[in-house]
Order: sequence, then structure tokens, then C-alpha cells
Amino acid sequence: MSGTLTTALGAQIQTAVAQFQAYLPELPHRIVAVGACATSGGPYWDSPTVIPGLAEMGIEPDLFIAGCPPSPQAISNALAVVRA
Repeated sequence: MSGTLTTALGAQIQTAVAQFQAYLPELPHRIVAVGACATSGGPYWDSPTVIPGLAEMGIEPDLFIAGCPPSPQAISNALAVVRA
């Protein structure tokens, strides 16, 4: 998941994550927070309509990729970890 998480999208994000985790339960599912906005709210963290990261929504990512934006190498390295 990447981008700014807002209160207007909160319920839809939680529904999408629940559906993702329920899809083909025999397969592993990984939630990855990509970038500062998805991990901590980024530069908008103190806005009243911004949720400061997936963890604040009760969604614990398996992996966090820092950066604003994250470097291509950071994303590539994270995908290698998730695929291992």
C-alpha cells in the first residue's frame, strides 16, 4: 500500500485488506507499506483527515519501505525480502 491514507478512505482500505487476506487463504499474503505516507502519514501526518500510517488503522504491515518517495533500490530490496 502506498500513498496518503485518509479518513475518507479508511473503511475502504480496511475492506480491501480483509478481502486480500481472505483470498486464497492457503497462499501467503504480505502487506507492504510503501513510502512515508503509508508508514507514518508523511508530510501530512498532522492533518485531521490523514491517518498516520497503516498501523494506526489496525493493519500491521509485514514490511515497511521508508522514503519520500522510496528509492527504486529500496523497493527492489523489499520485494526480494517478501519473495524469500
